[in-house]
Formats: sequence, C-alpha cells, structure tokens
Amino acid sequence: MKKNNTKSSVIKPLKYSVIAAIVLSAAGIYLHKTLNTRLYRAAINKEADKNDDGREALGMEQYFFNARKNNVTGKMDYAAMAKAELALQNYNNSHRATAGGLGLNWSSMGPTNVGGRTRAILFDKNDPSGNTMFAAAVSGGIWKSTDAGASWSPVNDNLLSLEACCLAQDANGNIYCGTGEGFSLYSGGEGFSTAMLGGGIFKSTDDGATFQVLPSTIPTQT
Repeated sequence: MKKNNTKSSVIKPLKYSVIAAIVLSAAGIYLHKTLNTRLYRAAINKEADKNDDGREALGMEQYFFNARKNNVTGKMDYAAMAKAELALQNYNNSHRATAGGLGLNWSSMGPTNVGGRTRAILFDKNDPSGNTMFAAAVSGGIWKSTDAGASWSPVNDNLLSLEACCLAQDANGNIYCGTGEGFSLYSGGEGFSTAMLGGGIFKSTDDGATFQVLPSTIPTQT
C-alpha cells in the first residue's frame, strides 16, 4: 500500500505538469498568432495611410481649388470663372451643329443606380397622388420622377448650370431651382471657397418640363 501511494504521488505531479505545459503552449500559440495579426493589420494600415496622401477629402478639396484658382493671386476669382463658363457655353453652341454632322450615336453605359449628392427633394403640389417628385443633384442638375421615386429622368441636361442644390414651389405651382453649392468647400489657404459656382435661380412654369434662368440672378462677370 505504501509503495502504491508513492507511485501515485509521483504520477499526479507529472500529469499536472504535462497539462500545464499543454495549456501554456496553447496560450503561447494563441498570443503569438494574435500579436502577429495585430502587427500585420497595423502594418497594412500604416502602408494605406502612406499611400492615401492626396486621396482623402482634404486632398480632393485642394486639388479642385488649385484647378480653379487665379494663378497670380492664388485665390478663387468668381468673375473669371463666370467668364470662362460663358465662353465654354458659346463654344459648345457654335460647335454643336458640327458635332451633330459627324454621325455619332451615343448610349449611356451607366451606372444608373447611384444617386450622387442629392441636396433637395420636392413633391409636386400639382399632383394630388404624390407620385411626382423633383430632385436637385449637385453637378447633376434637376431630375423628375412620376412613380414616387421608383425611377428618375433628367429634366434638362442643357441648363446653364447643373449645380442644383435647392428646390421650391410657389402657390401657383411654379418651380424654382437654386444653383451653386456651399455645403462642400474647397480649401483656399486663407479660408474656404464655394465648391460649385452657381448660374443663378431657374424657374419652371410648365410643371418642370423646362427651366429658364431668372436674368436678375445670373452671376456678374465683374
């Protein structure tokens, strides 16, 4: 009996030592794997941060500001931008007939399932069913839906300004669209400048079929 007790007392510590070694090994493997995973993720994030210079919002704002600023003053020159916009419109109008004579046919390749930056939605009071809606999209113009938003179509892609940002409708059913974006700003060194220069306020008297700019709201070129 005494001999068996001695043998048993030797085996028990040995068994516990083996179990402890297994537990410690498993814990070591887990911690090693976890540490490696964290270090790998940190390395990826650090590399991503290094490669994302200029791709974040501030970089985008600075890029667009540099493309539009006056190279002499280093600031946004709204009068010069308005003149450039008018010159572009005149150029497009004078060359539209020539381009049409090339016999080119174009079709949209999409995507058509992305809403973009929509700043305003207007339910047409002239439609009691509530199915007719208008949307103002920054740099995308005015869009109209007649099926409660299930599908949309551009109202007029040839507006003088597609920077639609707000919509309103008066008691007579006339629709007004304000252009020019001040929600997103481009950094200008000494503060910020409006992102999309507007072309004035546009009015529709035919339930959104066509829009005409109000002359008194056209930005000055001086």
